[in-house]
Amino acid sequence: MAGFCLALHFWAWFASLQYTTVMRSTVLVCLMPVWAGLIAWFTGTDRPHRRFWIGIGVALVGVATMATGSAEIDVGDGGGWLGDALALLGGLLAAVYMTIGRRIRQELTIGPYGALVTGACALWLGLGAVITGAQVLPPDSRACLVILAMALGPQLLGHVGFNYAVRYVPAAVVGAVVLLEPVGATALAAVILDEWPGLQEIAGAIGIIAGVGWLSRRPSPE
Repeated sequence: MAGFCLALHFWAWFASLQYTTVMRSTVLVCLMPVWAGLIAWFTGTDRPHRRFWIGIGVALVGVATMATGSAEIDVGDGGGWLGDALALLGGLLAAVYMTIGRRIRQELTIGPYGALVTGACALWLGLGAVITGAQVLPPDSRACLVILAMALGPQLLGHVGFNYAVRYVPAAVVGAVVLLEPVGATALAAVILDEWPGLQEIAGAIGIIAGVGWLSRRPSPE
């Protein structure tokens, strides 16, 4: 189930990039800690403390500032809203995936769990590609290198790293640190894709950093 949710997360997030900017998509999918915090609240396990919600509140102001300040792009009739909806769905699916991982990782080490969850994710996406007739093999050697870099970086160090941490830290807190992702993604998009942020986006990024910094502080000894 975790691999299935991860597969749908990847599908929804990457599909959203066809309809909206990298920055908007990344900001909206990174609402994942809010969903994870709500799941923890309703299930009664790992309920976030007040510091978490204060920090998330500050970070969300930054998220909203960045999202509303992004430049308009030509995405066709309703395309922008479709991209936003897919990104939001991707965040919700990631929250479910991380919450499942939090539970399973108490009994399973990172090696077997990382292999099982990423392998299941690949199988689900492969099945979807076969059903829809999507192209599976990379079109050229450059694409192969890019996919290899994504596997070694964002997947191995990123998602497997999150699954390592989630054994020791609640899923909502791990997800909160992911809120820093749109800040880095915006910087990369500016350099690589020429999607430059304005003053409002920069102010929002500062708010995200401040909020995540606050909720990540160690509680007092007592």
